[in-house]
Amino acid sequence: MLLSDEFTKNAPLRYPRNFTAPRTFGATEPVNYFDDSVYNVQLGLYVVGYKEAQDENLRKFVPQHRVLARLATYQNRVDEQHRWNPIIEAYQLDRVDEWYLSRYEMRVDLFTYRFGYLKLAPIAQTEGQTTTDRGRIVDLPEGIISAPISLHWLWTLPPEGEFQGNRQDRQEKLEFVKEKSREMCHEWFDEDGALSNFIRETETNSSCPCKEEQAKMDLGRFMPHPRCSALFRDVSCTETLGSMNCYMSAQNVRGSTYRMNYEGHEQESAYSTHYGQTCCYDAQGFLMQSTYQPVVK
Repeated sequence: MLLSDEFTKNAPLRYPRNFTAPRTFGATEPVNYFDDSVYNVQLGLYVVGYKEAQDENLRKFVPQHRVLARLATYQNRVDEQHRWNPIIEAYQLDRVDEWYLSRYEMRVDLFTYRFGYLKLAPIAQTEGQTTTDRGRIVDLPEGIISAPISLHWLWTLPPEGEFQGNRQDRQEKLEFVKEKSREMCHEWFDEDGALSNFIRETETNSSCPCKEEQAKMDLGRFMPHPRCSALFRDVSCTETLGSMNCYMSAQNVRGSTYRMNYEGHEQESAYSTHYGQTCCYDAQGFLMQSTYQPVVK
């Protein structure tokens, strides 16, 4: 895998002179950027995991960025050839220079990071050693960030992780990732999908129209959202992030649940709820998978 293939969000190539060695300058001390020693710095290719975890104090899900490992180490080139020319580095996906997770985090927490991103940044001078019994939180300096990528390929790399098969066998690693993904889906359904409130919030008699133009024409069943509609505001919606226009049902939603009775037969029970259906659409007018997430100021 070429490093530049993953950096499609920002610069497809990296320039060595984008990185400078960390140093302290006085208020009136000039910086000579023509001095090659300024760019003589070691770079680390880090993989950062992303997930959203519940915060009981904020009463919402907050984003978490955790540096999982340093995949590779590069010496920044300061020769005359790369003063103006970009550079492309190659990296093997089956190698990790250093983990920042403990033994327990490798076996359990690693799988909670479904996707993340790569970051190329100078290696922090204060980095110490990570023990197998205790992980380490690393704060990275500024660097180049890639587009979001899946982290399933990272699941088979920890030496003391759950995968204990042949790390050179690509097919065996592929089967492990497939089985682990299937296991996570089953765990998610057992935890959330089988709950009655999950059915109540997703199965209603006021299904959202697929396109915004349908919601506009269905006036009477749906109405513009008072806080997230262009009819009432001229700024972006802060309740459902990323949406351009929202509509809501003009009447309460009726829900229904299905349960097995004592005789083993499926029984349906319908009830009136206390809420309306909310439908949000993006800039292209398509229905969004959105949740209520107000911005904390």
